[in-house]
Amino acid sequence: MNSLYVFNAGAALGESAVLESLKKNGFAVELARCPIRPGAGSTNWYRVKGAGLSTGVLWIQTSCAGKPCESFVVTRSEKLPPLKPDQLANYSEQCMAGAQRAPVSTEKPHALLAQTLVALVPPANGPALYDWATLLALRTGITWNGTTPKPMDLQALKNDPNPVSLTGSLNHAGRTFSTIASGTPAQVKNVYIDEGGLHPKGEHLLGVVYEKGPAVQLVRCGPIYTESTNNWYRLTGNKTRPVMIQQSIGYDGSQVHDAYALRLDGSLPPRDPRDRDPSVSGCQ
Repeated sequence: MNSLYVFNAGAALGESAVLESLKKNGFAVELARCPIRPGAGSTNWYRVKGAGLSTGVLWIQTSCAGKPCESFVVTRSEKLPPLKPDQLANYSEQCMAGAQRAPVSTEKPHALLAQTLVALVPPANGPALYDWATLLALRTGITWNGTTPKPMDLQALKNDPNPVSLTGSLNHAGRTFSTIASGTPAQVKNVYIDEGGLHPKGEHLLGVVYEKGPAVQLVRCGPIYTESTNNWYRLTGNKTRPVMIQQSIGYDGSQVHDAYALRLDGSLPPRDPRDRDPSVSGCQ
């Protein structure tokens, strides 16, 4: 079991009393996430350590929908759980005494991801395709695994025939993404960004991309699936070169998973016979 949930329906034990009891029993307790100000949030997250034990996280919630309550969650992982988008500005992970308690993020993850995608689009006054050094120098927020692309077969995974690739990772306000750039030894042609988990429905990432300058035009819809959509869009702008971007959204109840494929040369991949043009069979 990785998590234990406890809801106290009786008289409150008190957060301070619980923490003091842990310390008396030999545990070290460190406040890892906290409200940025009184009333901004109702939960504190603590990292709990003990001799011979792996680090865990203890959540203590003292308000439920504005009413007093007391619940506890213990997880067998030192990693803090992701916050909901509307919680990011209310909590801080700078909780030491005297710390300013800056918010985890003042922007939502999908807006930060839109910034990354726009930053990857080549400028109109530069080469049509980046070399690898230029890609690594872009301020995208991506952490690349090394500086030299390596041979990698992406044919089965991405239907991508390019011979070399460079992997990386991206973290936006607690949401994690894996990244792959592919191309030739001299040029970068494609960039892939895949979310490592799920997030609530309702984001409009391409709307944020549009707000940042590029025009967004639907050019192709993927096959009709009930569990996902896979659509291609053209991004154009006066200051940037045209590129193609695929937005793939997988659905899991009220949660979704995002993945993006950015083709820097502005081309589309070979057409699947089941693909649809705009305004055909619900492609919109």
